[in-house]
Amino acid sequence: IFALIKKYGIKKGVIDARPENKLSNKISEKSGGIIWTCDYSTKENATEIFKEDKEKRRVVANRTWSIDDMVEGVRLQNILLPMEAHTIGGGYDEVQAKGKKGAKPCGEFYSQLQAPTRIAIRDSRGLIRYSWQEGSEQDHYFHALNYCNIAKLQIGTMTSISENPENFQPQLRDRDMMTGMEDFDSF
Repeated sequence: IFALIKKYGIKKGVIDARPENKLSNKISEKSGGIIWTCDYSTKENATEIFKEDKEKRRVVANRTWSIDDMVEGVRLQNILLPMEAHTIGGGYDEVQAKGKKGAKPCGEFYSQLQAPTRIAIRDSRGLIRYSWQEGSEQDHYFHALNYCNIAKLQIGTMTSISENPENFQPQLRDRDMMTGMEDFDSF
């Protein structure tokens, strides 16, 4: 993580607080506030999109809303995926993909982006609410992309796509954030 901060001049990052809470907190602390931890809120009546605790470098994000926002950003092409996304994570076989008529190459990255499904659930009051369910499929890249979206929203380089698509701005790198990064190599 620290090598990536140095290499790309990362201004803000968000990582999963779980299941390794001590490790994620240590990474956040060592980053000097660049990396924050995230817990998802799944409360039915949650009104906040996300809530920040600056002292703990922690954000609690409304799980359904944040994922809906990220998926909408990908759909509208406001969140751009890497050009070589089809090869990320392995599982991509160019020969096999070319051998099948109409087959599209799909590596682990795309498989994990497609794993979760948005389903309607009737709550205790009989109202319909929505939830993202992964089943037994891996979804690490899906949530990593969501954490990236949360970080962008958190630093204000991108407004909520679902609320203000016309205000989308790409994240700007801030090379001034590199001060003090030399000690990351010792982590």
